[in-house]
Amino acid sequence: MLRAWMVVPAFPLASHFAATLQSGAGASLAVGLLILPWLFRTSKGLVMRMGAVALLAAAAWSGLSLSILELIPVLVPFVLMVLFGRSLLPGHVALVTRMAERMDGPLPEQAVRYTRAVTQAWVALFAVMGAESAWLALSAPVGTWSLFTNGLNYLVLGSAFLIEFMVRQRVLHLGPGYSLVAFMRKLGKIRMAECRGKER
Repeated sequence: MLRAWMVVPAFPLASHFAATLQSGAGASLAVGLLILPWLFRTSKGLVMRMGAVALLAAAAWSGLSLSILELIPVLVPFVLMVLFGRSLLPGHVALVTRMAERMDGPLPEQAVRYTRAVTQAWVALFAVMGAESAWLALSAPVGTWSLFTNGLNYLVLGSAFLIEFMVRQRVLHLGPGYSLVAFMRKLGKIRMAECRGKER
């Protein structure tokens, strides 16, 4: 089965070349990389895949695919901000808390407070990234927009993830046995649908 990690990492490179070359076909290809894993999971099968190809071809022909490409770095952080932010509402369990519970079982109160703070930090980061991407799309040259949305923003996300993991080890006293590889394996087994809409 085709999985997201097999094709989605190629999106930033495809997006960069499509944007800098102003290629509608390239932009449709980049967008296609994002939806390809979902198309292979859906039960609709061939019909959905053919429909998606037709829509992407129409977008490339009309020139809309480049606009869609600019919207993605705005919409994705916004959706993530809402997803994480909703879990901070009264009566709900913070999303990072729920994910930690799925990985390691019931958490002590210190861990609950920490993971809630991490959820808040991710909400703030996604808000900044979405606003930055929107501002760059409206006012910056294409090269500058691509440098941030297809390069620097991913470095920021990766750095934030690694820093949070190191802080988590120290704050929660996880010890040297709790390696990044083990953490990633546990994280990869979580289904996001199991972590949404949970209440205390």
